Amino acid sequence: MTDNIARQPKGIPVGGQFAATTHSEPDARLAVAGEHQAILAEMGAAARAGMAHSSAGYVATLMKNSPEAVYEENAATLAAANGCTVEDIRGIDAVFNHSERPLRVTGTGDGLPDELAAAGLTGELTPYAGSNPDIADGAWTYKSDTGRELVLSRTEDGSFFVWNEDRDEDYSFHLETSPDYATPAACFESVQDALWTVAVVDANYNMPGGLRSGDFYELRELTLDQDVNGDPFGEIMTSNDDGMWTRLRHDFKTGTTTVDRDNERLDGMAADWEMAAVFEGLHSEPANGDFHAHARNVFGALLAEASKDPDARPWAAKLAEKKTSR
Repeated sequence: MTDNIARQPKGIPVGGQFAATTHSEPDARLAVAGEHQAILAEMGAAARAGMAHSSAGYVATLMKNSPEAVYEENAATLAAANGCTVEDIRGIDAVFNHSERPLRVTGTGDGLPDELAAAGLTGELTPYAGSNPDIADGAWTYKSDTGRELVLSRTEDGSFFVWNEDRDEDYSFHLETSPDYATPAACFESVQDALWTVAVVDANYNMPGGLRSGDFYELRELTLDQDVNGDPFGEIMTSNDDGMWTRLRHDFKTGTTTVDRDNERLDGMAADWEMAAVFEGLHSEPANGDFHAHARNVFGALLAEASKDPDARPWAAKLAEKKTSR
């Protein structure tokens, strides 16, 4: 049966039995989809540079007409003028002028990829094919430009989840952003936080003298972050066979380390004994017995190592550079 083929009306010669079937509507849809993806990519490039889409468009116009001989010089000038990096300017040029799509999406699903592309996420997204029953249907497997993999999902109530499914199940975790705060920018930031968390863990296991779980103390969390005031800190969270949880929190600003056991602050000799027990239990102890100095060294070494990672947060890289220059 050929009833669905468009036939040419009788009396109008076309050189064949059937008239050409029109493709104007599919072509139009493809054109609209392509324009939509282009705008999302442009918004993402602008977001990464911390500027408005219109400002990024103006920068792109300037870079498009930039002679190759002075390309890098012009990029540096524009970066300084807009308070961003040269890489941000190159990214704007690549997206606006050369049709680069920093977030590559394979497959179909919800609108999460569009939101993340506009917020500035780069890398690859494919539909999640894993078997974790806690991950909502329609989730996406995300592969960053640095090769790390996460799972991203949005639940029916609008919450946003970032999952790190550790292959050895030694360090699996998830980050949740509640519906009231799950803006595209906040979701993008959550992905960056998760990548940084993994980078910190990798730094610990890759550097000489890194902390390791022992027979009595188990390393549960290792964190480098900023508090609400923007002050940097590091944390070690452990549990022991007695069911107690201990947290060592190091303040990079003051150089001091506090000790909490089961959410109770320890002071004096009790804090010293607990700190010593944690470090010894994690196969890390000083030669001279000064565990407060040892804590500064351990957290400092972790910061220095993690700050070299491609997924390092800007504040961490700046802090490590500042400490190195002293």
